[in-house]
Amino acid sequence: MSNRVDHPSYYQLENGIEIIDIIRYYTCDIANAMKYISRAGLKGEQGLTIREKEIEDCNNAIWYLRDYLRNGIRLSRKTVVALPAHPCGFDCEDIASCYCEEIAMAFRLLWYVGLVVNGVLIRPRCEMTMVLKAIRNIERHIEIISQW
Repeated sequence: MSNRVDHPSYYQLENGIEIIDIIRYYTCDIANAMKYISRAGLKGEQGLTIREKEIEDCNNAIWYLRDYLRNGIRLSRKTVVALPAHPCGFDCEDIASCYCEEIAMAFRLLWYVGLVVNGVLIRPRCEMTMVLKAIRNIERHIEIISQW
């Protein structure tokens, strides 16, 4: 039981990184979206097939990204030209390389969206466009796995 709480396997990437070590630096909406897409296809639920649960997790991620689009504009932020080093110490490709093309692209697009560095919410240029593109990539993934 402890492993299901402390270190669930569906939150550990194949390279040994735990998703919590990355998402703790993000706003709630972006962190939840990353959590859901990171476990999509890995966490089961009674009464659902793995594919159905994967689609549900992807739809949950999309919900959080849309919520960020609706409400994120109210957050105080700093627009930056040069993005800082990510505080988790990992490179985006450390994460993206663990996923299929569509989910990997969503992670790449979200890497600096909603990121908090030294108490400041970073706002990369074209932030909202990046979120919309991430949503499209997740929707594309849903379409692909729905055809299996």
